[in-house]
Amino acid sequence: MTLSNCHETVHALKCFERAEQLDSKRPLTKFQKVTVLMALNRYEESLEVLQELKTLCPKEAPIYVTMGKIYRKLGDKKSALKAYTIALELDQKDTNRVKTLIEKLHSDSDMLNENEFHV
Repeated sequence: MTLSNCHETVHALKCFERAEQLDSKRPLTKFQKVTVLMALNRYEESLEVLQELKTLCPKEAPIYVTMGKIYRKLGDKKSALKAYTIALELDQKDTNRVKTLIEKLHSDSDMLNENEFHV
């Protein structure tokens, strides 16, 4: 939906919620809703919708990649790594991108460790 691309995120979210009411089992609508929720920094809600999506589409790697990104934003690197690992197991076509995300997790940890020694 183009509304989310036009920075009208609140309006887009209302549209996706309405679409969800009409057809609560449609995965694409849920995934687009997650994108809008993330743009609004509503990460916990995004994770809730992604959990629903996992039930509907348990073998879709993009769900787990997105979950990993949210967990990383929330500082939960262990859950992020778990989500990225599942994504790798489900879809080897996107291996380079997921490995890059995993490397970013490790570099985040390295930066934190380096900053501990600076006063």
